[in-house]
Amino acid sequence: MFRKTGSLLSLSVAAVLFATAAGAQPTPAPAAAAAKPTARQLELAHRYIQAIHMERTMDGVMKNVMPAMMAQMPKNPNMTDAQRQAISEVATEVTGKMMSKMMVQMEPIMAETFSEKELADLVTFYEGPTGQAVIAKTPLMSTRMMSVAIAQMPEMQAEMRAKICARIQCPGADKAPAPNPS
Repeated sequence: MFRKTGSLLSLSVAAVLFATAAGAQPTPAPAAAAAKPTARQLELAHRYIQAIHMERTMDGVMKNVMPAMMAQMPKNPNMTDAQRQAISEVATEVTGKMMSKMMVQMEPIMAETFSEKELADLVTFYEGPTGQAVIAKTPLMSTRMMSVAIAQMPEMQAEMRAKICARIQCPGADKAPAPNPS
């Protein structure tokens, strides 16, 4: 059962990372340390975090994504429905607790990263009706996006397995299924 629980935990972490990193682009490392943020930047960063309802949004994402993740988890005949439900609830709870801690630590990083004007613009947008609509609709959108990602996983895993084995000569690689090209 631990192996199955570990798989769910991995999926949970992946979902959180996917949800929080959706649309993020890689950025080069800063050339120098960021300047210490002003009190106004810190206040705006805090307002931004509050305006986007990050904890509530992630809670909604996890509650909507968890059933799909549980459905993808291999069935363990020794695991009861109550145990599966407990795993889902604990993953959602722990993720929420982690997000609370992360938000406090992220505020100064946001304040250092964005200018005062950029933060003010973000706050204006997210405190406004369109920004709040984005926040309200994100959990449902994330659920649908996660379903797309989950559907692609078998093909991606098969392709990765084939390419890795082609490079490192995996034992039994000739028995591995070929990726399904699309």
